[in-house]
Amino acid sequence: MTLIGRCDSVAPMANQARSIASLTISFGLVAIPVKLYSATISSERISFNLLREKDGSRVKQQYVAVNDGKLVERSDMVKGYEFSKGQYVRHPGPRGPCPVGARIGPVRTAA
Repeated sequence: MTLIGRCDSVAPMANQARSIASLTISFGLVAIPVKLYSATISSERISFNLLREKDGSRVKQQYVAVNDGKLVERSDMVKGYEFSKGQYVRHPGPRGPCPVGARIGPVRTAA
């Protein structure tokens, strides 16, 4: 078997898919080269919105405090890890590290 030509020396075009893996499948004396390509293009991802089925209007997400049932603004939220039922450790998060000497401890919430 003679190999007529290869395209390795040609630079890939901007929108051309690049292989993410190269391997060879062998069956006895026969070896088949295989290249694996991603099934999607990251710049063309599809995102969905939640809609109300009745009229197709878009639904907004709102956060409600469990203790008093009031709406909570995004700026008033912090992340926390529940280490025991109803007990949380607050994560310092994007607001920066905790001040020097500050204690990070459990926060008990009403059930």
